[in-house]
Amino acid sequence: MSNLIRLLETMGQQPIFGAERESRFAAALNASGLHEEQKAALMGQDSRIVADVFGVRENMICMVWAPEESPAREDEGQPDADLPDEGGEAPQEE
Repeated sequence: MSNLIRLLETMGQQPIFGAERESRFAAALNASGLHEEQKAALMGQDSRIVADVFGVRENMICMVWAPEESPAREDEGQPDADLPDEGGEAPQEE
């Protein structure tokens, strides 16, 4: 998996346009250390086959939940039980 991630990172850092795109992509695949089946899947550009060959999900979603949009927690106004009170000691475990 790390070879795939390294290849994708390299491709993202060096975008290729025009006629040389395919030849540079093939050269990057050959230098990647991936297995032949993995290289063929990437060359075919079919996301289902790539996901199957690499054992990953076909669709990935990244979501960020901003703190100011987070719903209030039920225990927000209560002190944490495992923290000591001011001047006191933390509760002892039995």
